[in-house]
Amino acid sequence: MDDPRSLESRPASALLELLAQADRAFRRRPPPLLARIPSDRPIQVVGDLHGDDVALLRALRYARNQVPPHRLVALGDYIDRNTRRQPDPPTLPGGSLWVSACLLAWTSALPGEVVALQGNHESARRLPVPGPSFLREIRRALGRGDSLEIYRGFMDLLERLPWAARTRNGVFLAHGGIPPPGRT
Repeated sequence: MDDPRSLESRPASALLELLAQADRAFRRRPPPLLARIPSDRPIQVVGDLHGDDVALLRALRYARNQVPPHRLVALGDYIDRNTRRQPDPPTLPGGSLWVSACLLAWTSALPGEVVALQGNHESARRLPVPGPSFLREIRRALGRGDSLEIYRGFMDLLERLPWAARTRNGVFLAHGGIPPPGRT
């Protein structure tokens, strides 16, 4: 996979290839349910992004520009709520689509450096808002063409993210509470 920072200038049509690359990376190194994060350097934690691409980009730049670079842990809820119009010329839009694509690119290219956890918005079965809102955002950005395939690809990959992370020195990170046994 090429440098995920180039994601900002990719055409929207590159999403299927990005999803295929992330899928291949996840198949080679499946994300665990509990990600283990070394405690050898600082960790930057980012809460619910809800499509706030500006906040994600700011956090990524800050974490990667530190000496030594900080690890970044995103706590989930990447999709819905904050969307933007398609820019001109058509490049990958901001909002939930860009946040999801960027995090998948970074986590598959640099596992352990950028860790994206599942929130309750990363599973079509657990979405508190109608799941089609993310699909509508994809269709607005890309047209109807491959949008359903892209939506399914995103949801499949997002559902495979770890549910929680633990640092070597015992810090536990999760989006929300721990579900009772037998509930997912």
